[in-house]
Amino acid sequence: MPLRTSISDLPCRRTVSRKANWRTYRALEREGHVRVITDSQQLDNHIDQWKRWDSEAGDDSTSTPPLGLVVTMESADPVLAPDQLEEW
Repeated sequence: MPLRTSISDLPCRRTVSRKANWRTYRALEREGHVRVITDSQQLDNHIDQWKRWDSEAGDDSTSTPPLGLVVTMESADPVLAPDQLEEW
């Protein structure tokens, strides 16, 4: 009897899923809900913005800066070949 593989277990499916997640993060960023942080300078700037807001905002919680997202990869499942590594 041949071994059956679930579609959700296929490596390409994991790649598509992770790319969909990334597009969702970027869409949330375009709408102003979050900021995707990709390097230490962006992180420092983001923290500074929150500190300024915290010291100046008082009770006005309607103007909060966006949440910061540092997207990490728990495993390398979505990477199908070494030449894709830079993309991730």
